[in-house]
Amino acid sequence: MNELSVAIISGIIAMIGWGVADIFAKKALDVLGHYRTLIYTNLLLIMFTLPLFFYDRSLPDFSLNTFLFIVIFGVADFLGYILLYKAYSIGNVSIINPITSTYVVLSAIFSYFVFGEAFPPIKIIAFIIVMIGVALTAFKFSDLKSKTRGGESLAKGLPYAMLVFLIYGAYIPLWDRFIEGDGWVFLSFMTRTATLVVVTLYTVLIKKQSPAIFPTKSIIWWLVLNGLLLGLGNNAFNWGLNASSQTSVTAAIAAAYPLSLVIGAYFLLKERLELSQYIGIILIVTGIVAMTFI
Repeated sequence: MNELSVAIISGIIAMIGWGVADIFAKKALDVLGHYRTLIYTNLLLIMFTLPLFFYDRSLPDFSLNTFLFIVIFGVADFLGYILLYKAYSIGNVSIINPITSTYVVLSAIFSYFVFGEAFPPIKIIAFIIVMIGVALTAFKFSDLKSKTRGGESLAKGLPYAMLVFLIYGAYIPLWDRFIEGDGWVFLSFMTRTATLVVVTLYTVLIKKQSPAIFPTKSIIWWLVLNGLLLGLGNNAFNWGLNASSQTSVTAAIAAAYPLSLVIGAYFLLKERLELSQYIGIILIVTGIVAMTFI
């Protein structure tokens, strides 16, 4: 399998996993809250990463710098999730989502100027098409109109959304370089463990909350489905970054997760799609198909 195929396949799996996982995460968030949900999610992600050691048992060259980067990525991941949850809790999702899901634009710029990733014309065109599609798919004009008529500020949550955009815009290309050699499964496992430690300490020491409560049977299923799909998306994404040099392709397709989110909501939650979202879906599919001819 060539690098482009790996980039596209891993991006599609991540797109589906991340998008559908958000549907189940919302159920858990409403009951457990942000911090406990993140604790349970990371516990499950660690469990779902363990089987990958049968696929890749290699270890990286471990050093003090490796340990420091694991901690840095763990903290950054924690901040990204909490800021995103905060933005959703006080802002309009139809405004927040297009901003946070297009972090890949910053990642592409970062990869181009810092790491010299090549961008042929057709790749740029396909990239732009996908990003426009992502914005249209994530954006609901009806929500925007209701907020405007209700006199509510559309700026609520935007500072948090911009921070998420900046964090993951820089995170992805740096993470790509971090796991490019041997031991990407081990590094993924350790970084996820670091995130779990950070969120647990923050919950206990800063928020003064119990790190976990025993969830009901129904919530356990929501958590397991969220963790399974999120783990599938994360591991596919990391595999794509490790096995391919086409970082921006993997990231662009994975960032189209609003596509699988709205399709999942349509079938699972019976939510209706707007015309702009149908157009966005068409553009995302067109951009992905175009990438196969790069």
